[in-house]
Amino acid sequence: MADERVADVLGCVQKLRQQRMLMVQTKDQFVFLHDAILEAINVGNKANPCSTLAEEFIEICEEQENEESELQKQFMLLCTLKQREEEQYKEGLLEENKDKNRDISVIPAEHDRPYLTMRGKFHDHYINAVFVDVTQMPLAKTQADLWRLVYDHQLNAIVMLNEMDESDETCKQYWPDEGSQVYGPIIVTHMATANISPKVIMREFVVNLAQNEHDDKKQSSSKPFNVRHYQLLGWPNSEVLPPDKGALLLLIEEVHRWRGQSKHSKDTKKTGHMVIHCLNGVTHSGLFCGVSHIVDNIKLDEEVDALSAARYVSRRRQQFYQTLDEYKFLYEIALEYITRNDHTYANCS
Repeated sequence: MADERVADVLGCVQKLRQQRMLMVQTKDQFVFLHDAILEAINVGNKANPCSTLAEEFIEICEEQENEESELQKQFMLLCTLKQREEEQYKEGLLEENKDKNRDISVIPAEHDRPYLTMRGKFHDHYINAVFVDVTQMPLAKTQADLWRLVYDHQLNAIVMLNEMDESDETCKQYWPDEGSQVYGPIIVTHMATANISPKVIMREFVVNLAQNEHDDKKQSSSKPFNVRHYQLLGWPNSEVLPPDKGALLLLIEEVHRWRGQSKHSKDTKKTGHMVIHCLNGVTHSGLFCGVSHIVDNIKLDEEVDALSAARYVSRRRQQFYQTLDEYKFLYEIALEYITRNDHTYANCS
C-alpha cells in the first residue's frame, strides 16, 4: 500500500483466505480492516523518540505564517476522528437511568460500558462507566453501584482524581474510614491507610458480598478480595490541568506497581484491573488514562506518541480531550517524566 498508494482490502483478504480459509469471516471484521487502514492513512506515525522529544516539541508548537502549528493539526485530527451516534448511548438516556449521570452529555456507549451482574433486588445493570475503566464520582444513590462494579468485574484498584466538596450534597465519601460499611449488596472493610506523599493517599479495603447476599446459592461461592483506593489531592474540580505534574506521575507509578503485583499474583482474585474516576468521569480521568498510556509506551518503546495515546483512550469515551491545552499537556508531562528519569532515557533513540 505504501509503495503503490493503493489499498486493495478485498484482494488482500482473498489471499489470506487461500492460506487460512477461516480468516476474516464476518462483516464487522471486514469493516474493521477498512477502518484500520483509513486511520493509518489519516494519522500516520506521530511517534517521537525520547531523546529528541524536547527539540521536536518546540517545532511541533511553532505556528507558521498563515498556517496552524503541527500541535493544532494533530488536535484537530483527533477531534475529526471522534464520532458520536445517539443510538450508541440509548441506555444512559433512559428515564430510569438519567439521574445516575452527573452530566447528561457524558454518557457511556453501549458497546463499551460494563454491565452490573449482581443478582437479587439490585437488578439494574446500568452504571455510567466504560471499559477503560472510567466512571464519575458516585452520586449518593450510586455508591452501591460503584462497589458492585468493583465486585462484579474483580477490580483491584480505584483511582480517585477529584476533590471532596463538602458543599456538594452529591459528592459524598463512599468508603469507610474504619471498620466495615455495607453498600447495597457489598460489604467494604477498611484495612489500612497510608500517605504515600503529601498529595497521594492509599487505602486498602477488603470487599465481599454482604451476609444476606450469600443466601443466593449461585453466589454462595463468593470470596473476599483486596482493593486499593488511591486518591490524588490538590487537583481542584474546576481546573482542567493538574497543578502538580510530579504528584500525578507518582500516582501513576504507584498504580502501575500495584497492578503489576496483582497481575503476577497466584491469587485469582487479583486481576490487575482498576477503575478511575473524577467528578464527571471525563476531564481528569481522560488525562490520567492518556498519561498512563504514554508512560507505558516510554518504558516499552522509548518513544512518545501523544496522538495515538489520546486516540486510544478516546475510543472508549468520546468526550476526552475537549481542548488543545489538554492535548498539549500530554507532551508536557511526557517531557517531565523523561526529565525525571533522564538517567534511563537520555541516550534512547
